[in-house]
Amino acid sequence: MAELVDALVLGTSSLFCGGSSPLLSTKYFKVFLIVMAHLGQRNAWDKYVKNKADSSSIDYVIENNKINIPVYKDATLKNIVASVSQGQKLKIIAKNFREVGRSKYASVRIDNINGLVRISAIRKPTNTTGADSEKRVLDLTTTTLNDLQYIAGIGRNNSSGIDLFIPGVGMRLGITQIEKVSNRIHGREAKSDFVLKNALGKKVLFISHKSGDGPGAFGQYGGISESAGNIEDSSLIYNNREVQVYLNKLYALYQDAIGPRQIVRNPFNSNGQLINSVSHNVQDSLLINQSVYGPSYGGDFGPDNVHMIGQGNFIFKPFVNDEGDLYFRLSFSGHMSLNGQLGVFKNDNSGYRATIYTTPKDGRSTKTPGGRIAGIRTGIYPKNYRSSSVSIDSLL
Repeated sequence: MAELVDALVLGTSSLFCGGSSPLLSTKYFKVFLIVMAHLGQRNAWDKYVKNKADSSSIDYVIENNKINIPVYKDATLKNIVASVSQGQKLKIIAKNFREVGRSKYASVRIDNINGLVRISAIRKPTNTTGADSEKRVLDLTTTTLNDLQYIAGIGRNNSSGIDLFIPGVGMRLGITQIEKVSNRIHGREAKSDFVLKNALGKKVLFISHKSGDGPGAFGQYGGISESAGNIEDSSLIYNNREVQVYLNKLYALYQDAIGPRQIVRNPFNSNGQLINSVSHNVQDSLLINQSVYGPSYGGDFGPDNVHMIGQGNFIFKPFVNDEGDLYFRLSFSGHMSLNGQLGVFKNDNSGYRATIYTTPKDGRSTKTPGGRIAGIRTGIYPKNYRSSSVSIDSLL
């Protein structure tokens, strides 16, 4: 797994240069190093697969910055049965890899599809969970804010926080801390992960954050169940017209599969089990905004309607305005989108494209207007969550 290495570097030059240009140097600044770690590295396969007793039960993940990696049907490497991208999960189903020429391939299962993938495209498994990664970012950003408050206070005994400029949002004054948002709405987590607070304790910037880079870092944008809506209307998303149309089509496929089968390429088998994932590109801009930025989109900013989405590390770039006051511009080391920006989420060529997916999932079920279907999970995800799915609109 990619590891974040944080080094605090001490400088000795002046605090800032004049005018509105960026600071050339500060007393403190951060250096970040991303280290790749995959199964193709020396001894990694033996340690994490061959000699690991529980390797068959591990959800391995495609490595960061790997996009559209082919999954081959067999060792001839002539037929591609699927493609995978960073963050996508898979099972390794054989203890030994296959050597084809100079390359090594793992036998894998992805969504009931078996095939071969280069071992160098598979990330080493670690014990770091999403919560661990989130805490690491929170701790690092807290330390950074404390350092920046020290810098901003040099020579003027200022302990009232830093002034933060967010392009497209505006200036937020006196920022002193970042906190984890712990709100739960209808039993689910709120959209916001972090909130920035000012010296008065007021929550002034709500952020949905992912530690990794790229669309593969997202598990899903949001659900479509009767509890996926906002605090005022829990069924807001479920009752969306486009969601209802999709769910009706899904149930029609299920009914066709268990009855007299008529639909060609029906992804359900005769026992009503979903064999291949099903998808639909979301067209409704409001639905995309509600899923990406929070079900309360269009209302007041808060835990379930975020100001922005940010991926990777928080970046605070220092500037001095015309009056000589120090402020910082917020950005992220990865992708960043502001509330209401559809851009990549509605671009059919983007891995971030908002897409409804239904995938096989034991122990889960999806409610439709026609009835509940067992053994599946449905939600709104980035497009590259499942590259091997079949479009439901091509079937019905």
